[in-house]
Amino acid sequence: MKKIFLSLFLLTSTIYSMEVRGLLEEPELSRKVSTSHRFLVGIKEVAHSMGCYRPLQAIESSLSNLSESYRYNNMLARVTFTACVIAPELREKSNVIAVRLSRKDLNELHYELFHIRNHVIEIAENQHLEAFAPLLLRVTNQSDGAMLVAAQTIDAIVETGKAGILLKTFTAVADVCGAGEIAHYLKEEILSDMLRSFERLGDLVSLIKVDKFKKEDIYRMEEISASLNALKPLFKKANEL
Repeated sequence: MKKIFLSLFLLTSTIYSMEVRGLLEEPELSRKVSTSHRFLVGIKEVAHSMGCYRPLQAIESSLSNLSESYRYNNMLARVTFTACVIAPELREKSNVIAVRLSRKDLNELHYELFHIRNHVIEIAENQHLEAFAPLLLRVTNQSDGAMLVAAQTIDAIVETGKAGILLKTFTAVADVCGAGEIAHYLKEEILSDMLRSFERLGDLVSLIKVDKFKKEDIYRMEEISASLNALKPLFKKANEL
């Protein structure tokens, strides 16, 4: 069944990468999510539910040279899939995942998620999405607060040679409950806030149009791609049995 699914994906993606994009897209005047974006995200969701998302990623890598339009649309679909499917799943298991991920892992996870979020907002502002979805862009921007707190907290934990203010605050409680329990609680809360902030990105990124990219947006997309790839081993470690 998995082989059949992957074969069908290869066929449909090849068709998509050819000169039929106009047949798949909805009218440009609309700022609705394009048919192609929904298709690419949907394929990833089906593959994920069937347990063959990793083989799918390998196939996607081999198709990335077929057309730039396909490649960038697929990158955006990966961001939407990560924000709307992967992040909520991880957040629901944050108490377990906080044990699996080290403090260094959390720091790296924050960096990559924050990096993606910033680039997406820059691209959205370049496409004047504030005129179409001002509340959506504002809510995404407001997630800076939670992400910043997460960053500062992680930095305090990672910098073990320094007596961070946050760690000092919990010293008395740690004496009663045990430092290990406090450290786990902090990691769990940081991870949960971090993922919740990133989830807000899903709706915004789905409105971005590849054919409206400016030159600097191509650079941003390459940075997003690098961050998505850097997240793979972290997500794999988070989901290890």
